[in-house]
Amino acid sequence: MLLRRVIEHVKTQNWTAVGLDFVIVVVGVFIGIQVSNWNESAAQDRRSHNSLERIHDDLALDQRLLELRLAFWTKVYDYGREALAVAEGRTERGGDSWELLLAFYQASQVSHFSKVDTTYEELKGAGQLTVIKDLTLRTEIARYYAGATRNLFMFSTLPAYRERIRAVTPFDIQAYIWDNCHQSGSDEQELLECPSPIDDARADDVLTAILNDHALIEELRFWMAELRVTLDVGKNTLSDARHAALIIEEKL
Repeated sequence: MLLRRVIEHVKTQNWTAVGLDFVIVVVGVFIGIQVSNWNESAAQDRRSHNSLERIHDDLALDQRLLELRLAFWTKVYDYGREALAVAEGRTERGGDSWELLLAFYQASQVSHFSKVDTTYEELKGAGQLTVIKDLTLRTEIARYYAGATRNLFMFSTLPAYRERIRAVTPFDIQAYIWDNCHQSGSDEQELLECPSPIDDARADDVLTAILNDHALIEELRFWMAELRVTLDVGKNTLSDARHAALIIEEKL
């Protein structure tokens, strides 16, 4: 209809009306483009907000899992230090062989950590990380996930000590420990205090065999050194996750 009106105005040489029609067309196109841009911007803002919320949820889960792992690793480390102190002659053996035997066994326990990066990897794989518009925020998130990936090997180690202590500990004692001195759920493990299932003489014999296994003691020493570093790396990773989550909260 507008085109027909323009043609009529041209035929009658009503240039003022032609000019007004032109202005109407230009303004209409401009407004249409602006509305389209506003809609696209709003859609991008929603995608950015939703992506940040999902990443924040992933980071919250990582924090919870890391806190559980750090508590568990610390307890394993404490058992290992106790056992190693006796093995290296820095602490007296004492009279309770079962307590020390249990410490040697529990020092071999592991609990792996793997980052939750579903949202980040989806965005990265689709080439859509720029949906996170803030460059500083995007950099902090990327730094956390790069560090967590780099340290995965430390969070998933199976030490040689674990295999060796299981090879020298009688199976009935191991079964008792798993049934009574260990508890696990979907996300965590717990090492429990438990009474001795064997008499002092047998506990002393098993413990003596362990203490005389020099290769085993060397492997325990190496494992404790590795676990000590893992604890530090885990604390730093937790700190990075908290920092990234805090920045996201400020943006949300």
